[in-house]
Amino acid sequence: MKKSRGFSILELFIAITLFIVIMGALFLVISPSIDSFQLSSVQLDLESEVRRAIDTMSSELMQTRIAKITEGPVNADNINYNTIGFAIPYDIDNDGDIMSSTQVMEWSDMPPADWMVRYSRTGNQIIRTAGDGLNPVLANNISSLTFRRPSYNPNTIEINISAQKSTSKNRSVQVSLSSLIKMRN
Repeated sequence: MKKSRGFSILELFIAITLFIVIMGALFLVISPSIDSFQLSSVQLDLESEVRRAIDTMSSELMQTRIAKITEGPVNADNINYNTIGFAIPYDIDNDGDIMSSTQVMEWSDMPPADWMVRYSRTGNQIIRTAGDGLNPVLANNISSLTFRRPSYNPNTIEINISAQKSTSKNRSVQVSLSSLIKMRN
């Protein structure tokens, strides 16, 4: 009867080599999937952040009138501006509602500073500035922010935002979104 003595060095070397080849092939198959997942994840995060900024700006811009724009695309001149400033409705009669008793939107020719809003890009961020002293960051990784009043549709404001971010493997992801906002009369 033979005694079992374990594996020979040659058998061990062949087993290790086979394991390394199989693991290498597995890595080559999985690695592109991981890179693709990471790229998609960064793009989704970037798109969400830009969309959130556009939604916030659109919501406030829809409350104002063309005549209440004080900075940026004041005229329908098709020029891209980096900043927009405007007034939002103001509760003149202090009844807690921006609608008057006759259901007309209340506007002031000289609204308080906290009813004046300004959006601009500072570095790679979109900043909302208002007289209340709070200057929240709406989005990061911003490479371009423009506001434009098209001459073919002067009661609208077009917002264009471009953003860029790199993955951990230095692959660049770029996102550009636009929105056309119809203003109050």
